[in-house]
Amino acid sequence: MYRSINDLNPFIDYTEDNILLGRNGELCAGFQLRLSPIFTQDLHYFEEAFHTLITAISSFPPYYRLHKQDFFSFEKIEIPVSDYISEERAKMFSGHSIISQQSFIYLLAIPPYLHDISLLQHSPFSYKSYSKLSESAVQTFKETVFSFESLLCNTFRKHKEQGHFFIKRLDIEDFLNVPSDGCTGVMAKFLYLNNTHYGDITLNKNSFELKIGDDFVDIHSITDLDSLPLTINPIRYYNAYSNEDTRLHMSMMARLGAFLQFPHILNTIIIKGDTEKEKKKLETKSNILSNFGATSRDNRLAGEDIEEFLERQSIEGGDIVDCHFNIITWAKDRNVLFREKIEIENTFKSLNFIPKYETLNKATLFFACLPGNEVNILKEMRFKTTTPIAVSFLNLDDLQENGDNAKLQVCDRFTGRPLNIDISDFPLQHNWIDNLNKFVVGSSGGGKSVSMNYYSMSNYRNGAHIIIIDQGASYEGIC
Repeated sequence: MYRSINDLNPFIDYTEDNILLGRNGELCAGFQLRLSPIFTQDLHYFEEAFHTLITAISSFPPYYRLHKQDFFSFEKIEIPVSDYISEERAKMFSGHSIISQQSFIYLLAIPPYLHDISLLQHSPFSYKSYSKLSESAVQTFKETVFSFESLLCNTFRKHKEQGHFFIKRLDIEDFLNVPSDGCTGVMAKFLYLNNTHYGDITLNKNSFELKIGDDFVDIHSITDLDSLPLTINPIRYYNAYSNEDTRLHMSMMARLGAFLQFPHILNTIIIKGDTEKEKKKLETKSNILSNFGATSRDNRLAGEDIEEFLERQSIEGGDIVDCHFNIITWAKDRNVLFREKIEIENTFKSLNFIPKYETLNKATLFFACLPGNEVNILKEMRFKTTTPIAVSFLNLDDLQENGDNAKLQVCDRFTGRPLNIDISDFPLQHNWIDNLNKFVVGSSGGGKSVSMNYYSMSNYRNGAHIIIIDQGASYEGIC
């Protein structure tokens, strides 16, 4: 069956405040987001970030959804050549591909009757009916979006001053631009897998194989509680770069971010209903299971699990929400896609998760992750939990961004990206240091002189006045 892309477009109109209006009465707003680079923040930063997001979701009215979408793709490095050092730097880096990241957050308000729809009741491919939106619902949504942005800006104000936080409200063009416009909107960016050209989207009705252009698509997801470990620690540290005294912290889902060296998309969707109604539903279900506990051990255990969940929720607080997480990968070669599948499953295993490899619902789930289309994350695709656990599935790490060219040129050892950093004026301005002295320590032959040669030459190129007192002729080559 052939369908136009318009059949999947969830929007029918928009407001002057850049709020998109959905066919079923949904409201959607989006942000481009950049958080602190990986391995640059301490434990307190992550605790504060998670607490802020928990507070934000708790402040949402019922039947709101938050969707964080992280794009990981490769970009080629090109180094402009102006002198000897930049020429040598270009030889080292130009033409190489490095992983890059772009992150977005979407807020969605949906009609209550769409909250618990199932696969049997609804499909993203079915014809969507137009629904009238009340002015009060639109106004409440505007206020919620504003409050959400303000909360993030206030929490990360210090990091914004340091260049480690950025948030920008998406306008209509940011959503709807097509590749031919020269600046791809987030909808086309997702649908065509971050490519700058169109491709047919095909689904094999026999094998359920999804193909976009020349790329085959795979999806691994976390959709039920059986996939989760007994305990979840949202903050981890990277053993390879850490020791007993210094630990480099990262969020739990960072392992599925830039650590995977192939193009992919992470989707985390947190679905808030009415917590009081959810409690009553679970209590009713627990009572029914308990009544049948005498005839079935499974019913008795399931009832006890629900009672324990409700008890912990009442003690620890937090709303009862639904959560869905998935990772989308693609490749032109099925063998490459299979190798990526093995690496993803091993990464999930290292986090003690058991992912579901999507087959029958692959296309349904893919289109449900289209920005603004999150209403199609149906109840079979998500698990019930509390806000603190759901927020743990958000990737809160970003990658290093390049700075001013008139700085010290180094390389990020994690991604291999060439960087321009300021280790003097910038940290002094932000009170990280109180003087500009440098002390270089290392064993014999460890590279002390080589490093200082490079540091001195870099400063000289940027207009600094250099005086060197050299007793061993180590700096003769640059004088």
